[in-house]
Amino acid sequence: MQSSEPLMATPFATALDLGGTFVFALSGALAGVRHGFDLFGVLVLSFATATSGGIICDLLIGAGLCFGLRLLAIRRGWQLPAARRHD
Repeated sequence: MQSSEPLMATPFATALDLGGTFVFALSGALAGVRHGFDLFGVLVLSFATATSGGIICDLLIGAGLCFGLRLLAIRRGWQLPAARRHD
């Protein structure tokens, strides 16, 4: 039976999510430094890596779209399914 209440993130899950995003950003920054990018290039590469890594991770675990994409969809008026718990 499906519950209609939204999924709530625990502090531990939030910490793991932020830690994973940090690790994605760090790996992108290190790759940029290894390839000799300047500061702006390293920042762009770390942001792109963290963002895309977080989105792919959310999609693989079935959490749905990340907050930024969901906000964009709401502002554009797109209809998206809500994340629901499967018991």
